[in-house]
Amino acid sequence: QIQQFPPNRGDITLAEFAENYNYFCKYLDVNEGWYMDENGQLVEKPSHGNVITIDVDDGPMDFKYEIEDGYLTGVSISHEVENEKVFTMNEEEEEKILIILAFGCTDEDVGPFINNPRSILDRVIGNYYSSNICIGNCSYVSNVEQEGYEDYGSMLMPKEGAEKAHYKMEFSVTKVS
Repeated sequence: QIQQFPPNRGDITLAEFAENYNYFCKYLDVNEGWYMDENGQLVEKPSHGNVITIDVDDGPMDFKYEIEDGYLTGVSISHEVENEKVFTMNEEEEEKILIILAFGCTDEDVGPFINNPRSILDRVIGNYYSSNICIGNCSYVSNVEQEGYEDYGSMLMPKEGAEKAHYKMEFSVTKVS
């Protein structure tokens, strides 16, 4: 159970968030090929030898940070697509999970029994389209707008004959006093 908690807890800096993020990437075996630097930017890992990679997406998502007195108080991501043929939402969910574990679970009110990381993930990720949940000292807000798309599980495709297909996702975790 201890492995489900980030190495840095309480008030953390951006560099400590990056350390937590990288810890959970390794623990969950996700984001292969990327790591987060001390400035909170996703950077491609250097390859060793003759490795050929093929990018099938637009690269990593951009993170936005709120910092107060040197400590991180908010992390958010957003993704917007218009009239794209096909895209998957798996990366978005993966990033949400990593933000929750690496930042939301630094809250001292998160424990092994009540408000444990698994229960927080279930409550926040379970409400995909719209949620505003407060757990401990963190507010989790998710908003998804979708128009003109057919939903095929983790893939969205523009509806046949639709004039416009638009998708927008915003997700944030903010410390509240």
